[in-house]
Amino acid sequence: MTGQPIEDRHEWVSFEDPDEDRTWMFDLTFLTSNWTCIFGSSCKGVLTEDATDLRQGCCSYGAHFNDEADRARVERAAQRLGDDEWQYAGVARRRGGPTKRLADGSSMTRLVDGACIFLNRSDFPTGPGCALHFAAIARGTSFLDDKPEVCWQVPLRREDSVDEAGHVTSTIREWKRRDWGEGGAEFHWWCTDSPEAFVGAELVYESMREELIAMTSAQAYSLLADCIAERRRAGTSAVTFLPHPQIRRSHGSGCERWFPQPRPDQADCSAMPEFTSAELEKACDAHGMEFPPFLLDQLVAAIDAGKHVILTGPPGTGKTTLAYLAGEVGQRSMMCTGYLPTTATTEWTTFETIGGFQPTNEGLIFRPGMFVEAIESGRWLVIDEMNRSNFDRAFGQLFTVLSGQAVVLPFKRAGNPRHLSIVPPGVEAPENTEPIRVPSTWRIVSTMNVFDKNLLFEMSYALMRRFAFIEVPSPDEEGFRRLLGGSELIQQLLVLRTFQDLGPAVFLDSARYVERRAQDDISRSRLLFEVFYAYFLPQFEGIQDSKGRRLFRVMADMLDAAEALEVKRVMVDVLGIDLAG
Repeated sequence: MTGQPIEDRHEWVSFEDPDEDRTWMFDLTFLTSNWTCIFGSSCKGVLTEDATDLRQGCCSYGAHFNDEADRARVERAAQRLGDDEWQYAGVARRRGGPTKRLADGSSMTRLVDGACIFLNRSDFPTGPGCALHFAAIARGTSFLDDKPEVCWQVPLRREDSVDEAGHVTSTIREWKRRDWGEGGAEFHWWCTDSPEAFVGAELVYESMREELIAMTSAQAYSLLADCIAERRRAGTSAVTFLPHPQIRRSHGSGCERWFPQPRPDQADCSAMPEFTSAELEKACDAHGMEFPPFLLDQLVAAIDAGKHVILTGPPGTGKTTLAYLAGEVGQRSMMCTGYLPTTATTEWTTFETIGGFQPTNEGLIFRPGMFVEAIESGRWLVIDEMNRSNFDRAFGQLFTVLSGQAVVLPFKRAGNPRHLSIVPPGVEAPENTEPIRVPSTWRIVSTMNVFDKNLLFEMSYALMRRFAFIEVPSPDEEGFRRLLGGSELIQQLLVLRTFQDLGPAVFLDSARYVERRAQDDISRSRLLFEVFYAYFLPQFEGIQDSKGRRLFRVMADMLDAAEALEVKRVMVDVLGIDLAG
């Protein structure tokens, strides 16, 4: 430690690979910082003077390939690029290809006008940036499959060392100036040395999840994310993550408990919040949502107890928003890396949930489904209207995983001879499989309308046991009036709740419409009819004729004769109600 400035120190975490004779070491300080690529904005480039205006980023010297496979893969990707995607496609053809061999036998991308041949410049229709990257994004594929390895790895670097016994230590760390070679010290600027680049909305291990998985493995990334989450859950004494040196330099050395790193609009040194009902209530208040305190207590207790959750209740009570907010608070408290939102459909099969083989130009590859994607990334899965799916057909092998047992999938990843397995926390991976490990804090938070509660019983009891059911009720009358504020016209429609339990969302949506429509020359009666037809009529699908007739009389009393006739017509045409009875 002698001679090392304290402000340059990094914190590390290491763990043993459960399937290989390998130790993983991760630069926790960098991976939990909010570094982000600022190419095209305030990136000053890697020349010996400020090169912001050139908009070359770190592409000025071209890319050196790691091996022949790396070069061959990039050359295949280049052949798929059109002249409208790649500014220097013609140059590459004239020069015999986009790569060149060096005297030492290695190879690299060619240079054109002082930068990599794949770098489209500012005067090209795509704008400045890597042609390989642009094309991958446009085609919906991963740029990791097309770009030189060094290009998508920076600012991460992997180093492997082998001891006398053959044990491998693999280190994932921040890319330093020295990693560029002797010329790195002469750079005018380097992004990991600059506070300007530490402005990301996500932590590095979240924003570079795909890159980290490719540099390590899915299970190593899962172990890393789980390690961070477990450390956070261990107690306040375990959450002192060392901030990145550039954060400490720009904000002073007093940030002793700063994690995650502040976003651009945050400059304090506050500690990371825990996953509590108080934090969830703060998030709800910030979004204008109001829930009973006992409801938030229930939700937090269920998640803390290790249960997945189904939020039930009438339409419009804020179930989906509450599920999203739970994911956001879970992310801030390091129980997850965020959430993956989706809406269930009747077409769901295990292909959508677990995954399956998908044909590509490179042959059949395994495409993970949303459950596997959420598990591997450490994100909670938020499923809206879960009851729309055919549970047995959609969940498949997940029944076994949710019961706490590992399951072997009939799929293999490209280049790996072992079958995939999904392994719950604390369970050993099946032999000779590539495990996808479920983080101990991973959760499913789903919603279900109480109007569809009959579908609840189509769920097998085996699946129901794996979820905690929590009701999200409508507010009482006072709560409704408080939420609606001074919207007198909408408050008049609160009487509709006597016919159907409706949540506040439909009333708040209609209040916004009323506020806008009232700016036009419109009668109160016409406005009431429009609001009823647009927002409330669909909620009464399936209403009994006798109740429907009472509903019509209530609405007719609010309206002028012309609009009363229109309400009668639409209730007959849309709802099929016999109003003559």
